[in-house]
Amino acid sequence: MKFVTSFSASVAFVAMFVGCSSMAALAAKGKDFPGTTCTCQGCAPGGGDTTGDCASVCKDKTVYSKGSEPHDYCKAKELTVNGNNLRAALALIQLRAATLARSSNVSPRVITALQATGRKAVRIDDATAEKILKGLEANGVRITEDGVSLIQKPLP
Repeated sequence: MKFVTSFSASVAFVAMFVGCSSMAALAAKGKDFPGTTCTCQGCAPGGGDTTGDCASVCKDKTVYSKGSEPHDYCKAKELTVNGNNLRAALALIQLRAATLARSSNVSPRVITALQATGRKAVRIDDATAEKILKGLEANGVRITEDGVSLIQKPLP
């Protein structure tokens, strides 16, 4: 009974973060919108915007519906590892920071410090962030630009 209560609380916690972090987006990536004009915010050299065909400008980025822009838009790929997403991912699969540290070959102190950042920008190098993301994926959860999701494993 205690496990059921703990599990329900974890699921509610994760759902809250996933719901808060996602924006209304079209249900596809840029490559799924050939012939549609998109603006990729922050994709040009120097951080400017690039406008063109969604399939080439946005590629694998999420395409968002027209807002204040005259076209659909996507954003430059951002590494979305922050404390909130990491805590949500760990809670979703009931994984401890020490276990993630072992599977991603990163110091447990890095994982703990990362969890403490909340929504703030994270100051870790790309290689460390990539190790953490791969460690999470190895345990069945993925952090994307849209939030946290489980990875469906293929049937044997």
